[in-house]
Amino acid sequence: MNRTEIHHRLEIIVSSTGGRAYTVTVFGLMRDDGRWEGLLEFAAVEAGGRTVRTPVQTTQSSVRQLLYWAGGLSRTHLEDSLMTALYPPQPRAPRPPAMAEDRRQLLAQIERDVLAMFSAARVTRLRTQAVFQRGPHSNADFVRAFEALEKQLRYLFRHTVDGVDWLELTLEGAHAAGIPAVAGGDAELALPKPSR
Repeated sequence: MNRTEIHHRLEIIVSSTGGRAYTVTVFGLMRDDGRWEGLLEFAAVEAGGRTVRTPVQTTQSSVRQLLYWAGGLSRTHLEDSLMTALYPPQPRAPRPPAMAEDRRQLLAQIERDVLAMFSAARVTRLRTQAVFQRGPHSNADFVRAFEALEKQLRYLFRHTVDGVDWLELTLEGAHAAGIPAVAGGDAELALPKPSR
């Protein structure tokens, strides 16, 4: 199937950081599903310059919508798009997937760090926010550790009182943290940061 194209030159000249001037053309291409992809094409005004295109920047339902989108582009957007076209980001090397054993070991360390915070403060109840603020781990990793400590090991439970989220040790959790199992505690105590 032949794909329909449009070219709409904008009445603006943008410059690269090197000072070279470029004209801007909106390039539209109709997809098989009838929608339109839009990208920008930059052509150097001076002889000897190159012409570069951005990746697809928008998908619109009609040519009219594509041109409406193009009419709202700011100079800053056009200059940033020119820089992206001239100097495309280098593709990142794919990261090897994290090994399940590595993730398990990291989670176990975070669990130990959480228990160490209780132990250092000598309390059985801490504000969740205090743990987030003190630890060297991401909040998401802490939450995974809370879930494991709560659901698998049964060392703590989470609850909310008057809009404040709390972590509270069970008897088993207090024993694992090496502290007496007494009610109370406060997240405002000075907690040392756990070691990595």
